[in-house]
Amino acid sequence: MKIFWLVLVLSMPMIQAAAAQAKQSDWTSLPQSELVYMQLDTGLVVIHLSQSVAPKHVAQFSSLVKSRFYDNSSFYRVIDGFVAQAGKAEEKSDVPTLPPEFTRTIPTKSDFISVQSPAFFADEAGFINAFAAGKDNETKEEWLIHCPGALAMARGTAPNSATSDFYIVIGQAPRHLDRNMSIFGRVVYGMEHVQKIKRASLTSVVSQGGVISDKAKQTKIKWAKLGDELPNTQQLTLAVQNVAATPFQQRLQDAKSLKHEFYVYPGSSNIDVCYYQPKIKVDNI
Repeated sequence: MKIFWLVLVLSMPMIQAAAAQAKQSDWTSLPQSELVYMQLDTGLVVIHLSQSVAPKHVAQFSSLVKSRFYDNSSFYRVIDGFVAQAGKAEEKSDVPTLPPEFTRTIPTKSDFISVQSPAFFADEAGFINAFAAGKDNETKEEWLIHCPGALAMARGTAPNSATSDFYIVIGQAPRHLDRNMSIFGRVVYGMEHVQKIKRASLTSVVSQGGVISDKAKQTKIKWAKLGDELPNTQQLTLAVQNVAATPFQQRLQDAKSLKHEFYVYPGSSNIDVCYYQPKIKVDNI
């Protein structure tokens, strides 16, 4: 009996470690090198960058952040229910233009996890590394989706005219922009501060496309830094739900069936990936 208890005691740390590892697998930690912290007039916002579809956009955006390009810039075009666009639109700069990265060719070993098929704007909708994504099985393409909180680079008419100005989706998902714009991130902290960004007036939306001409009424970006540029004491410990793990998959199944007594109509078994994006948790606040 003593030998049995000794073995049990000695094995407890291993059991606890295995349990902790299993629990952690439900969440994926976000590296500081993939995070951009933006201090707005309205509060702190953190963006998670994704190189899965638009790596050149991520590289240029990160380089501009490191050079403090966005410090003291502002959100100058903001349309309620649509997007908030920021940068230095009125300043000429030598920032190079970017090639379009609207989609990617489906890789041999794709990390796309399907959620809905068929989907309204794609053959399939799902996730690529926890970012909402779409797939076209005929053209063999995948892309990120314009869900609320998505980050994309603004551009002119020419597909290769993007440089530095970016926008964040602040309303209903404008899915007509999918495969027409280069999405390269999403807000993972402080979306409530994004929603406080000052909007253009209705007159401005109609006559100027939502540009806020009065700079005093524009929401400022005080500074923007990559997470690994900040002291440890200023970094947030963020993690995203693992979309392949049981808890998230169960959440999706529950969404498809709507079995709760509250629901009179149980649904059509179809779901919108924008509504069921992976949750984010913060461990050090």
